Amino acid sequence: ERDNELGELLQRARTAQLIGTVATRTLFSLNLEGGDSRVVELLWQEHDGEWLIVDCRVFSLIPGE
Repeated sequence: ERDNELGELLQRARTAQLIGTVATRTLFSLNLEGGDSRVVELLWQEHDGEWLIVDCRVFSLIPGE
């Protein structure tokens, strides 16, 4: 709920690339229409035997970094 822009970003995504997974966190890069990009971090937790996304953060990349 904290980052509510993910749904809109996924609709604009041309490609997605997995950056990596450590423990219960997954990072991936979204390449968007118009040449823009974002990094998305998902936090997973197990609930009643199922792994669910419980938090999401979206980061803008700094040009040239």
